[in-house]
Amino acid sequence: MGKVKRIEDIVVTMLFLIFFGVVLVGIDQWIGAFRPTQTFETGPKLFPVILASIAVVLSISILIGQILKYRSTEGSDQKEEAKEEMITPLLKQYVLWATLLSLFIFIYAMEYVGFLVSSVFLLFALQYILGNRSLLKVALFSVGIIAVNFLVFIQLLQIQLPRGAGIFEQFSQLFY
Repeated sequence: MGKVKRIEDIVVTMLFLIFFGVVLVGIDQWIGAFRPTQTFETGPKLFPVILASIAVVLSISILIGQILKYRSTEGSDQKEEAKEEMITPLLKQYVLWATLLSLFIFIYAMEYVGFLVSSVFLLFALQYILGNRSLLKVALFSVGIIAVNFLVFIQLLQIQLPRGAGIFEQFSQLFY
């Protein structure tokens, strides 16, 4: 990894650390519903505090590792930088933009075709974008993810997922 890339990683980790630190400090003002009446009463503040605390601890450990790695390989990066300049990040950009486009299409289409149909197309598209060309693996992965989401949202949490319109609504009524 080049020197500039390592510095970028350190800066991004510091931004995450600052963000989650601000979340921990300001959570009392943002979630005003937490009025403890007992010492160990849980409320809407508990889950975000736990997640932000874990994120702060992990960000600190990642930052320490990145700083130590930056210091240990300061002089040996000249040859690696020359190799990295020749590699174009075109493929990485293709994956990023194709993923974002498929997510926007998924969000827009869910209203019209429902959760089941749009999820199948999204998962097939994401697997293709990421390079998985085995139709059996893609189908099993898609069905598995949709089944888990179905069980969690419909059965466990009892949250209604979008059904779609017209024939898609009738199709989704076969399942939920």
